[in-house]
Amino acid sequence: MNIQNISIKTEQGIKSYMCVLKNQEQSIYQIVNAQGENNPQSIEWKNNGSVKIFLFNGLKIIGNEVFSFTILSKESYKLGTLA
Repeated sequence: MNIQNISIKTEQGIKSYMCVLKNQEQSIYQIVNAQGENNPQSIEWKNNGSVKIFLFNGLKIIGNEVFSFTILSKESYKLGTLA
């Protein structure tokens, strides 16, 4: 297992995730901890007074744009661009 660090430039600054490549053709990475175990993350959006929390455990890279990815849901959000 080859763990790599992926850094993303977001609206909140640079965020880094430890990842393992899961699907080379689709550029899908699983977010893991230092031991290589699944390490789900969450994103919080505030919109018109409401808060939405989205859980994800992977990243999908298209060009230089990075999106959240989860197998359990078709929802995906743009996190930012590669830093």
